[in-house]
Amino acid sequence: KELEAVPEFEYVVVNDDLEQAYGDIEAIVRAEWARAERTKELAPHVQRMITELDEIIRHGP
Repeated sequence: KELEAVPEFEYVVVNDDLEQAYGDIEAIVRAEWARAERTKELAPHVQRMITELDEIIRHGP
């Protein structure tokens, strides 16, 4: 069912390799942050998400 919904999403991350998936998600977050940089209230939330992803990749969930 997830594959059937792919056209509804802006991004798709394949979770076969944790480090690759992390890199893909980080790239998406950074791209969205750059696009939404005009909206200053989003910056702290995006930075927190990046920090949390870094912690997960370094230490596990």
